Amino acid sequence: MTTEYLEFKESQTVADTITAVRTIGREAETVYTIFVRNDKRKFVGTVDLDDLIFAKQDQKLADIMSGTVRPSNAAVLGVALAQKTVSKKGKRNQKTLLARLGNGGNLNWVNSDKAKVEEFRNDPLSGGYTYANVSVLTLVESVEEIAQISNYHCQNPSLLIFSATGEFDPFTGGKVGLNETKRILGKEGYAHFKSIIYPHFKHELVTSTGNEAILQDLLAFYRQ
Repeated sequence: MTTEYLEFKESQTVADTITAVRTIGREAETVYTIFVRNDKRKFVGTVDLDDLIFAKQDQKLADIMSGTVRPSNAAVLGVALAQKTVSKKGKRNQKTLLARLGNGGNLNWVNSDKAKVEEFRNDPLSGGYTYANVSVLTLVESVEEIAQISNYHCQNPSLLIFSATGEFDPFTGGKVGLNETKRILGKEGYAHFKSIIYPHFKHELVTSTGNEAILQDLLAFYRQ
């Protein structure tokens, strides 16, 4: 468990996790995404805060976790760089080369609605698209561990999995990346994987203008 971000074991229940979030959440850098690890401390998924709140109290995090991110073995180099930067420059420093790479001056990939990007960037409560050294370290560690396929263990073969991504989202690897995700999940025992790539959209879908069809698809999935 760390207070830089929220991290819990996949075996923990929703009720226990909510109690813990209420206790230590204010100390964390972010509470909106919870990182889930197995007993070997390998990253196995994430749980969004809203999914946690609306889940059944006795469900385990393994039953509600999600996350479609393209695996990358090259991330090990990013981990080494991030660890060295955090060690020498500090966890919360936002003025290093590492932090600038994480923040990314070019935000064309974020949202198809430029007004939404500027609105979030200038929001004093959110801080815009800025990340500290430790945030970038967490990101590259997660991508590295996702690539460790041997650590995957199917917990619920009947689980319905729905991946909604934008056509110009660079993180899923497009059709090739999603097909690879489906292949890996199928090999591990998950047989119900559905993905939709939405034309003209980028990384953010829920906040984009003209996303009514996307929201309807998400609602239909949750009603299954």
